[in-house]
Amino acid sequence: MKILTFLVLLSFLCLQLYSQTANLTGNIIDNKSKKPIIGAHVKITHRRDTTQSNIVASDTNGVFTFTNIRFGGYAVEVSSIGFTKLKTFVRVTEPNVNAGELILTETEIPVDEVVIEETAPRAFQKGDTTEFNARAFKINKDAVAEDLVAKMPGVTVEQGTVKSQGEEVRRVLVDGKQFFGEDPTVALRNLPAEVIDKIQIFDKQSDQAQFTGFDDGQAVKTMNVVTRPERRMGTFGKSYAGMGDAGKYLAGGNLNHFQQGRRLSILALSNNINQQNFSQQDLVGVMSGGGRGGPPGRPRTRPRWRARP
Repeated sequence: MKILTFLVLLSFLCLQLYSQTANLTGNIIDNKSKKPIIGAHVKITHRRDTTQSNIVASDTNGVFTFTNIRFGGYAVEVSSIGFTKLKTFVRVTEPNVNAGELILTETEIPVDEVVIEETAPRAFQKGDTTEFNARAFKINKDAVAEDLVAKMPGVTVEQGTVKSQGEEVRRVLVDGKQFFGEDPTVALRNLPAEVIDKIQIFDKQSDQAQFTGFDDGQAVKTMNVVTRPERRMGTFGKSYAGMGDAGKYLAGGNLNHFQQGRRLSILALSNNINQQNFSQQDLVGVMSGGGRGGPPGRPRTRPRWRARP
């Protein structure tokens, strides 16, 4: 009889304890600044009954509060962005339990590499000069200046003629200096696109107008190729060769040597199919580009060669 009474009292006591609820509070603190951490997530899980789990966030004072939770032991997890997760244990045996200060330690968050890409502007208008950014146009690695120019808006290359806004470009300069004489196509076909930084198009006054300062109306549409500073010294070029039936062949190439203000270019062509990639006029233009002396428009006589079959 005594044992039965004891069991009944024990069951009643356990039921009373089970039905009791409590409040659990605490503070989330930054270990360095000692300031409260706002919005930290606090999760508690009953030790014996893991289905009993609750989550709250800390308020503007870093305080968290759980209400109406059962008595017992609880696993506590505190997490916040930029801080190492904290795990601890709290036993709730009274109606109101204060867990005290829970201190979080700052941590570094590894992130993947961040790449910022920006689209380069294609063209600028500087006074009467239209300037194109060569880096803004996609071209093949073996492209020449002519391939680059053909991609620029308002510029066309047709049958060996270069036009800008419908007006023929009659002169091509390289870094402000004459290159391959007066023929623009020869310069554009023999200059690699990879060495170009900018393309400038403008109306260049005649030599007389520049000398006198009086505009005589004889301006010439001119294209100035601005090379990259790191590519203004060096030697570059290309060569090609081919052979077909009946002993027919074609071989040629060009070599360019840049050394700051000096430009040296050599063209070569040999074949037995009566074909050439430059005309006699082009050759005269090349040899007259740096000529001095003699009447204007008449190049000095210089030796020139061309292989014939």
